Amino acid sequence: MTTSQGSRVLDYPSVYQLRQLIQSSQTNVVFAISTSRSTPSPYGDLKEELKLGAMLQITSLEADASNLVSVIRSSYDNITQEIRLTPDKELPQVTFAYSDAENCRLSGNGAVCSDITLNSSVSLVVTVNMTSCLPNITTVNLRSAAFGAVTLELVPLCQCDCSLEQEPNASQCSGAGNLTCGVCHCNEGRSGSQCECEDQTTNTCKTEEVTEECSGRKRGECDCGQCACYVQDQLLRTRNMTKLYFGEQCQCDHLTSCGGINDQGQLCSGRGTCDCPSGKCVCSATGPISGRLYTGDLCECNPDACFNTDYPNRTCAFTGSLGSLGDAECGCNTCLCDFNGNNAVPAGDGTCSPGPPPCSRREQCARCAKNLQSSSTDCNQLRRDEGCDPILLTGDASLPDTRNLECTFQADGCTHTFYVSLSHQTVYVEPGEDCGGQENEINNLIWIIPVSVIGALLFLGLLALLVILFIFWALPFSGHRCTSNQTADCLSGLENPVAAPPQIVKEEPFGETVQISPQEIRLNLRTGEPQTFTLSVKPARNYPLDMYFLMDLSGSQAPDLDSLKDLSNSITDELEQISSQFTLGFGSFVDKIAYPFASTLRNGSDYLTRHLGNMVTECANGRASCGPTYVYRHHLPLTNDSGQLREVLENVTIRGNLDAPEATLEALLQSVVCLDEVGWRNGSLRIVMILTDAGFKTALDGRVAALVTRNDGECHLELEEGFYDYSRGPEQDFPSIYQVREKLIENDIITIFAVQEDVVRERTVTDDVVYRELAEEIGSSRAFVQTIAEDSADIVSVIRRAYESVTRDIVVDSVSGLTIGIAPVLNCTLTSDGRGCANVAIEDLVSFNVTVTMDQCLKDMQTRLLPLPGFGNVELTLVPICECNCTSQMTANHMSCNGTGSLVCGICECSGVSVFGDQCDCGRQLQRCPDDCFNRGTCNNCSEECTSCFTQQDTIGQIVGSFGARCQCDNSTGAGACPVGRDIDQVCSGRGECVCDGEKCDCDCKCGTAPLSGDRYLEDDCGCDPDNCYNEQYPGRECAYSRDKGGNEGRDGECDCNRCDCPRDDAVPYNRTCINTDELCDKFESCAKCWPNNCTSGDCSPKGLDELTSDGVLVSCTFEREGCIVDFQVVLSGDFNTMGSVFVGEERDCQESDILGQLVWIIPVSIIGGIILLGVLLLVVAKCILMAVERKEYRKFLDDMHHGDFVPVETGFNIIICLDWASIYALATDATASAFATLLDSYDVYIIPFSSQHSNPLYVTPQTEYKNPILEKSDEAEEDY
Repeated sequence: MTTSQGSRVLDYPSVYQLRQLIQSSQTNVVFAISTSRSTPSPYGDLKEELKLGAMLQITSLEADASNLVSVIRSSYDNITQEIRLTPDKELPQVTFAYSDAENCRLSGNGAVCSDITLNSSVSLVVTVNMTSCLPNITTVNLRSAAFGAVTLELVPLCQCDCSLEQEPNASQCSGAGNLTCGVCHCNEGRSGSQCECEDQTTNTCKTEEVTEECSGRKRGECDCGQCACYVQDQLLRTRNMTKLYFGEQCQCDHLTSCGGINDQGQLCSGRGTCDCPSGKCVCSATGPISGRLYTGDLCECNPDACFNTDYPNRTCAFTGSLGSLGDAECGCNTCLCDFNGNNAVPAGDGTCSPGPPPCSRREQCARCAKNLQSSSTDCNQLRRDEGCDPILLTGDASLPDTRNLECTFQADGCTHTFYVSLSHQTVYVEPGEDCGGQENEINNLIWIIPVSVIGALLFLGLLALLVILFIFWALPFSGHRCTSNQTADCLSGLENPVAAPPQIVKEEPFGETVQISPQEIRLNLRTGEPQTFTLSVKPARNYPLDMYFLMDLSGSQAPDLDSLKDLSNSITDELEQISSQFTLGFGSFVDKIAYPFASTLRNGSDYLTRHLGNMVTECANGRASCGPTYVYRHHLPLTNDSGQLREVLENVTIRGNLDAPEATLEALLQSVVCLDEVGWRNGSLRIVMILTDAGFKTALDGRVAALVTRNDGECHLELEEGFYDYSRGPEQDFPSIYQVREKLIENDIITIFAVQEDVVRERTVTDDVVYRELAEEIGSSRAFVQTIAEDSADIVSVIRRAYESVTRDIVVDSVSGLTIGIAPVLNCTLTSDGRGCANVAIEDLVSFNVTVTMDQCLKDMQTRLLPLPGFGNVELTLVPICECNCTSQMTANHMSCNGTGSLVCGICECSGVSVFGDQCDCGRQLQRCPDDCFNRGTCNNCSEECTSCFTQQDTIGQIVGSFGARCQCDNSTGAGACPVGRDIDQVCSGRGECVCDGEKCDCDCKCGTAPLSGDRYLEDDCGCDPDNCYNEQYPGRECAYSRDKGGNEGRDGECDCNRCDCPRDDAVPYNRTCINTDELCDKFESCAKCWPNNCTSGDCSPKGLDELTSDGVLVSCTFEREGCIVDFQVVLSGDFNTMGSVFVGEERDCQESDILGQLVWIIPVSIIGGIILLGVLLLVVAKCILMAVERKEYRKFLDDMHHGDFVPVETGFNIIICLDWASIYALATDATASAFATLLDSYDVYIIPFSSQHSNPLYVTPQTEYKNPILEKSDEAEEDY
């Protein structure tokens, strides 16, 4: 600032400035602190902040400075015992490394040589490394505070000297070009790496069929108009191949052409040549015996396999009894002796000899396909010896040719069909079988389905599918006939649109403003069908950068503002090193001018004001006052003039507000949506850096100040006095995080939250969200968090770190309605979330495949942007394929529909109600099936038989629904169904088979046998288990009596369905036996004697008799203890009463207990408890009476106000009302507002609102429609008031 006399008064230096000055001047500083100080010394904290090591020392000085000489000596010794080398300037392109040498022990960061003694020689090695090229020769001094400096002259070597030397028409350039730095620059009319090629009139490197030179860069290079194909990869090199690609345009390769190479690295089995470009083998080798050429697609068929020297000039001659048949055909390496149905087999010597018929010879091979082979057949042995490898004709598989012999075999009462190829002996097996009638189908289904692993959900889905199919079959079809992209067994003419591959619309080369290729792509999409294209990204070194600084100017930010002013030139220097095409701008924010966010008092006045912009308040950091607060102010549009930033910062002042969270998100939203005012450029990296030390407010926080209007997310900046101010702050609520996120994505802007370490971890007053969580909500590719020093002194390094964090990873953002997938191709390491490539360096080329899937069909063609934050966008033109073109084409009385229906999209629509079927080949009768399957089953289209009845599996595993030949039976309501177990919630208790009679419409359980006793389970639900009455200690006996060891006295109990019934009075059921009660008491006596000592006996833990429960079999027992009788009860519980609980009573027949002694403590406790209870009741009654009285008086007050019954005592009567903010808001919006308005018109009313946060009342203006006597009073009236 400047005083009235014109002298300049400077502020104190910052810690950062002090550290820079000490290091640059290499001055050692010693703080000698007097011991007479009564307050703690701050110099220890200062030393930690300066981080100067031995260059700064703190020592104690006596009150009378008597030890000053010793302090000087000790400080000098400390300084000279350490050598610290420090460069006098920062060079980002250069790093210094230090290593030990002679008498030097490095410490700290490696630049400190400690424990130095006087008169000793010290050496250390300094390594200088230039990471990027310096612009020119640079001088740097390595200084040591106590020992001087070393001056280094750094001469960068960034280009070769040979560029100045040129050899014209050099021999290395075929005498037709100049040689510069080992590279030929050819004369006009010559080309090639050595200028060896003359301009060609014809170029064979590409043709009309091969549009790319040499079939693409990966296959070869065009040299002098001819392709030089690339040699093999490592795999082919191990197979002794000479080239991977071949052909005139390198269009053929040794991996796919002509079937690819074999294990010996040969094409065409080494018996021919591969014709390029047809890709077919031309066989040239001949059999040594027959002299005929090898045949087959890969020249793999030996003609000698069909030739026998005993039968010259013949092929596969029949011998023996078949000699009159002549010759058979020659297959691949075998004779086709079975052709035309001859019962002959290849003899293995080029002839055909009599043999079994083909069907019987290959039957076991066909059985192996269905695991129906005989016990003596080994399928693996058949596969090895006879080449048995049957093919199951499932799905769309069909017979490859017509030379097949149809055969059958019988298994399990069913007929199975298979085919034997007469061309190559391959066996084809039909998947189904013919098992005769359908009478037992439902009965088989009932016991097969419960053992299925699919369970209840599958049957519910199957039932729903059957209902849907029935509806579609029964009702006429009027919708679209489009199908999915899956193949189906349909009539010819079915339309299945196929999406065309992606088309590249725009592909510009990489440059300073282009980082993505291609830039525009056209995609033809079907729902659920992915489309994949390759995307390449090359981060540019000098990409345009727009950096907008958005600073919190609340009172606590004063040190940060000072640092920003001091470092403004360093900031622009750092941005210029990042990109010479940079622009920077500046904006600031504080909070809304509304209580309780900011004060609404005008400085020095008790009057309410209508001009809220003139409000001031006391600063939070102790300053006398701050400037008027505001929500957001845009000071400097984006510009490349670094001087303007310094000028703007000099005129910026700190503002004041009341609470900690600020209007951060509202200011961020305005800086993002006001594109023209801020000056965002197209084709640049847009970054907003927010500098703050407090939390943020978000949507609904404005309701505290009665701001209920939703933030509209639009730009509302108005130009005033050279800067833009946000005009809707007093009217709208704060924006939501979702609004901010959407606008950042829409305008392709990235935000950096530069906050202090404590703010990163704290939680704001109004939200649970911290800045790292806020960044996650906005998106990891759109928002980043960087920690900054308390006074923002490290802002320059924060800018560098922020830029590196933005450009380090290439991330593909999501697009609405599309599913995006990423797969690496070149130099791409997937990020942790799989959405892009991590750790990408500048100018590194990265490629990855992007897979786009349309979730739901779009209505029409649309253009979407695929964002890559920090690198640009890819424009996607989406062309949806949602309709078939065949719906408008109908052929009436089509032959495929037997002339009785129209063919629409490959599906028959039958004419009339009397014709039905997939091909309109069935006649519809009055009832298509007997009783129409009672609407409980599926009727065959033509056979008029019920093919399957509707069933389902209920929650207990029982198959319920319809059964019977005509689906006439139904057990879904419980009638005729197999019973569920009484104890086990399963059909037939899970111990038997449910067998249904389709004629009687009834189902019964067929019970199995128990494993221990071998007896059958009993009752109609198989719920009675005979093993529950069987104990292995008593073999062959049910419910054995424990004292009858042999079972000869007939005193055993009876089994009553899962439990023993013991008729004897001295026996109870226990562990599947009838145990004698005396034995039971003896068994548990040791457990009872542990009571009340809290001991345990085995697994038994006794309890008091007062805890006795009656659940179980109760047995009374006694034992003696010290002359007293003790009663205890044994309660048997658990499965088969295997668990015994013991409850022990008190001793009896002993001396009487002292009841009076017990009453000594019971009576006082009862009296005290009664008094406390009575007091609580009295308080409750008094509170209720008081609330009733207050409620009555309040209602009377409201009625008086409503009816206007207030009578003034005298003219000019003044009323003073003190209300809190909530009451004022309720009064202004409640039904009593009209009565209150009458009161204001009749009297001088003073409203004094108050807040719990402030001791003094705050004056506010009432609603505008009310009379406001406060603003109309004169000074005299105010004094009277």
